[in-house]
Formats: sequence, C-alpha cells, structure tokens
Amino acid sequence: MQTSSLHVSLKRSLKRLARDTRGVTAVLLALLAIPIFGAIGLSIDLGRAYVLKSKLATALDSAGLAAGRVIFAEDAVVLADAQKYFDANFTSGYMDASVSALEITWDEGKENIELNVHATFNTTFISVVGFKDMAVGARTVINRVNRGLELIMVLDNTGSMARDSDSNSYGGALANQRMGSLRDAATDLVDILYGANETQKNLWIGIVPYVTQVNVGFANIGFLDRNEQINIVTPSGGSLSEFVADTSQFNALGWDVDSDGSNDTSYGWKGCVEMRDNLDGGTIDTTDSPPTEDFMPYLYHDGHRNFSSSRDKDNDWNDSSPRTVEEIPAASVATWNSFYGSVGTGPNAGCPTAILPLTAEKSTIQASIDAMRPWYSGGTMGNIGMVWGWRTLSPRWRGLWAGSDPTLPKDYNEPLIDKAVIMMTDGENTIFSHGGTNYFDYNSYSRHAKNTWGRHVSSPGATDTWTNPDGRLRYNSSSYYRNKVDAKFSQVCESMKAEGIIIYTIKFKSGNESLYRNCATSSAHFFNSPTTASLKEAFRTIGQELSNLRVKE
Repeated sequence: MQTSSLHVSLKRSLKRLARDTRGVTAVLLALLAIPIFGAIGLSIDLGRAYVLKSKLATALDSAGLAAGRVIFAEDAVVLADAQKYFDANFTSGYMDASVSALEITWDEGKENIELNVHATFNTTFISVVGFKDMAVGARTVINRVNRGLELIMVLDNTGSMARDSDSNSYGGALANQRMGSLRDAATDLVDILYGANETQKNLWIGIVPYVTQVNVGFANIGFLDRNEQINIVTPSGGSLSEFVADTSQFNALGWDVDSDGSNDTSYGWKGCVEMRDNLDGGTIDTTDSPPTEDFMPYLYHDGHRNFSSSRDKDNDWNDSSPRTVEEIPAASVATWNSFYGSVGTGPNAGCPTAILPLTAEKSTIQASIDAMRPWYSGGTMGNIGMVWGWRTLSPRWRGLWAGSDPTLPKDYNEPLIDKAVIMMTDGENTIFSHGGTNYFDYNSYSRHAKNTWGRHVSSPGATDTWTNPDGRLRYNSSSYYRNKVDAKFSQVCESMKAEGIIIYTIKFKSGNESLYRNCATSSAHFFNSPTTASLKEAFRTIGQELSNLRVKE
C-alpha cells in the first residue's frame, strides 16, 4: 500500500515537472549565446567593411580621374598624381586599415584606365570566433571619351621657328628646332584625342600654318577672282599664267575651270592668297565672310620690274638674268635665317604649307603636322592665321573647302559639338624686309596687281592706295603695322568668342603676353610656354581638357 502510494506520488511529480517551463529561456539563451553574439558581431564588422570599401571606392575614383588627366605624361607622373588624389580622399590610419599600393593599368590607346586597391582591418567582434581580420577591395575603370569637337590648330610657321629650341640660335639640328618642338607637341595632342584609332566619332581637326600669308590650297582655286582662275589654268599664249615659271607647282585639278570642255591644271599657283582688304583700316579681313570669287592670288613678283633695281636683292626670278625658280626643301636648308638660303625664289616664295580643313582621319592630320616647316619671309601676322582659323570653323564656309566633308563645318549651336581653336606663336606680330631695303617683304596685304602687266588694269587691288607703286605696304614703320595687326587680331578673337568658339592661346618663347591672354576664352585658356617641355605640357593639357573622363565601372 505504501509502495503503491509512493509510485503514484512520483508519477504525479514527473508529470508536473514535464509541464513546468519556468527557466527554459535562460537555458536556451545560455546555449545560443555564442552563435547569437557571433552573428551580431559579424553584422557589425560587415558594416565596418562596407564603410571601408565605400571610402576606398570614392578615393579610387578620384585617383582614376586624376590619372586620366595626365595619362600621356611619364608613368611616374601618372602614378604620383593618382596616389596624391587617393591619399587626399583616404586619410592615413582610417579605421586602422592596412592599405595596399595602388595598381594602375591602361590599354594601348590609354582610353581605359583601371585601378585596384585592397585593404585589411582588424575585426572587433568576430575575432572571438577566430576571424581576427577582414579584407576588402575596390576597383574602378576610367574611360576617356570625346565630346563632338571641331578643332583648328593655328600654328606659327615663321622664320623664327627655325631657331634652336635650347640655344635660340639659328643653325641647330632640324629635329631640335622650335618647329620640331611644335610638331612633337601637336602630335601629342592628336594622340590624346584619337588614341590608337584612325577616327573618333564626331571628331574633326584642321591645321592652319601661317606666316604673313596662308595657303588655302591650289584645289580651292574657286576662291579667286574669275580672271585669275582663267590665267592660272592657261599654260601658253598671251594670257600665260603668271606663275608658270614655278614648274614644281603644276597640279592637275580634275575639273574644267575655263569651260573649254577638258579638265584643267593649275600652272604654278601654290595656293596662297592676298587679303581682301587693306591693313590700315579694312574690315572684311577680320570677318568670316565667305568667298565670292573675290580673292587675289599671292604672287611675290620680281620687285625690279616696276620699282627699283635694289629689289633684285629680294626675289629676283623674272628678268633678263633671273635666279633659278625653286623652293628649297627643309632637309636641304643650310642657312635658315636667309631668304635665298632657306625659302628659295619665285612667284610662290614665302607661301607656307597648305591649310588642312576639318578632317576626320588621324593619319591625314598627322601628315599635315609633319609637313610644316619654317619660312624666313615677311615676318609674323597672327591676325592672318586667326581669321583663316575662323573660316575653317565657320558654318558660312560649309562645303566650300575642297576635299573636306561637305557637311562641315557644323552650325555654331549644334548639340554636343564644340568648336575650338588653338592659336600658337613664338613671337610678336611683326613685318620686316630681308632684302636690305626700306620696304617690307611681299605679304598678304601687298598687291601684285599694281605692276604693269596690262591684264590687271581693272583687277581688284590694281588701284589700291594703301600700298606703294611696287604693291608693297606703303610705309616703312614696323611699329605702325604691328599696332594694326594686333588690333585686327584682337577684333577677330572677340568675334570668334562671340560665336561660342573656345580659344586657347600659347605663347612659346616670346611674344605679346597681354594680347594672347586677352584673346583666349579665359586666363586659364592661355599658356605661357617658354620651354620645349612647357610647350608640350600646354598641348597635353588642352588635349586632356578637350577629352571627357568618366567612371566607366
């Protein structure tokens, strides 16, 4: 009986115990404490990792954009700039993280720049479960892209560009001339904009070499007065081309100019033109007014014919005992600061390399840069180069340039298309005479029509009052004409900026700093470049500004 009661009592106690849940939570918490603490710690440390990774990514993007802006500099410069911007955005000791060195790579054309970095930090909570540290990484890719761009480089090809870039004396090696430095710098800019590609979408570049005249190219004979066109394509007879003595410039045109039913040849005219107005106070010479068969060809005639025998010291090629008509190749020049020794003799004397209108192909642009050379004749007229730079960008000249895309230049307000000019000079505007007389060399403000050749009686310029009987500028004051040229230069600059054209100016070695600074779109668009290194840096900076950098990945 007693045993049975004890058994019943024990059974009832066990049932009550089974139903009693008091204290279970504490037991369970005790059992789960370690994994719960680990999970909370993991979430905190993962949050810290996310913050660290975000900070790394921001700093890396900044470093990548900095690298992109100097990507065509020396590798050490690229790495240093990237590191500087990374350090500025990621403070040393942040979260006590240990940060790896930046890894920077780029493709052949330097159009895609990849940066990587890694960091390790000590964990705070999950170290209790054996994870003492955690590593994170960041990666960014910077892509260099171009907006639509029409770019004209207006480049000084005057005689002083034959000076040695280091010693500033004449007679140095051709490769070390100022011209060699300019060609290298312009090439760098083209490489920046094109990379390894032959073309880029909506990118066109043109080149305007200038002296005291420019060469529009013989294929643009249609710019000329109609009578002059007929004369130039006439190889014999009474209306024989005035240029026919220069047989090196016989160029087939491929179309009928004189309406005789056969394709014509330009007999001797290289392509230089006179300005359509006078230097003393004309106006059309500072505008983008398109041609209406109203240009006269530049013809450096033998000054002896009408003016003075002393002009035979100048360009003696068309009398009873003329010199040989020739243009001396740059590679054959022995004395660069000599007209006869470096330029040559003949009707095209001092006419520089032809303008390259807006062109899409990199190889064609590069060939035009490579063809440039110094021309020791006449001086420097920046206004001439600048106004022709405008004419190669102005939509008023659309479809007029032979060999260029007939849809170019685009309208000023074309969406996503910029228009820009780089104007470079190595000295002040000036006019001089190399022939030992008081009258200046023939230039684009001279009037070859004022000689006695009868067919010019009614031609433009035949009765010009701003030149002497020889057709050259009437005064012998270089300062007087410098002021005129400077004023016209400034007027052209203001007119171009009013159309929204971006103007960069570069003063290499010497020149009128205030004139070129005021011409530029802003003071930041002006570059004073007294050395070869600073000239290259100026062109690189401009190229990088004209390229847009964006974070691709």
